[in-house]
Amino acid sequence: MSSTSDQTAGLTGVVADNAISPERPIPTMKSPIDGSVLGYAEDKPVHGNGVKEMAPIVELLENAGVSCCMVAEPALIYYGAGRVMTVFLPGASHIQWIVCVPVDKLVQATEIMLQHNGVLEPYRASALRRLSVYAQSLLETLNLVDLDDLVDGMDLTTEWGETNLKLDGTADAAWGRWRADFLNNGEKAEDGDIPQWCFNPPNLLEIWQETTSPEAKQHRQGWKYHPRMATRFRRHNQKDPRLRTRLYC
Repeated sequence: MSSTSDQTAGLTGVVADNAISPERPIPTMKSPIDGSVLGYAEDKPVHGNGVKEMAPIVELLENAGVSCCMVAEPALIYYGAGRVMTVFLPGASHIQWIVCVPVDKLVQATEIMLQHNGVLEPYRASALRRLSVYAQSLLETLNLVDLDDLVDGMDLTTEWGETNLKLDGTADAAWGRWRADFLNNGEKAEDGDIPQWCFNPPNLLEIWQETTSPEAKQHRQGWKYHPRMATRFRRHNQKDPRLRTRLYC
């Protein structure tokens, strides 16, 4: 991948998500999977999607020399998308944060998060990744659902992408194959378990042009379309959602 996201791995609370570097081996480590990710009965509710509770985790990681950034719902909400972070389960609900760290820091980051799961002093989080890097990673990994939401949240244009993104290539088939191996416990995945787009990677420029066209933005609004709306989440000439003063995401 051409963006910095090719050296990151995901952590969901204390849960390892998917490391995304086809050039690097999957780190050997004890599984950080913890059933508590689904929540305990005595868990206390959080406000503002848990920003104040997550911010100290960012501070712990950064103080230990582990760079990190937020992806998925926290990042998309920050960029104006209408996502909901609460995951509802039978009889319970929980807030999920996905934090990306460098692959070679995954074990260290997991240990830090397992060691500090008590009450921590909060501060304002600021670890959301740069817009162009985030958009590039969604394109290259063909995460089209999140890409649609990012485009609509920020009302990104075709011209913005041509200026700020690297569009002279195809989706990252090496990453897709590597992720399939990762999900297969590190063993080489069978062709049927590899995303089909890896066999004929689509062109990034074509994906971007299709996603950011005025017709696509209107189509995604569906029956709720209104002329005053530029996208599902933004009115015409509405200010940048990143400029909001808020202690939530």
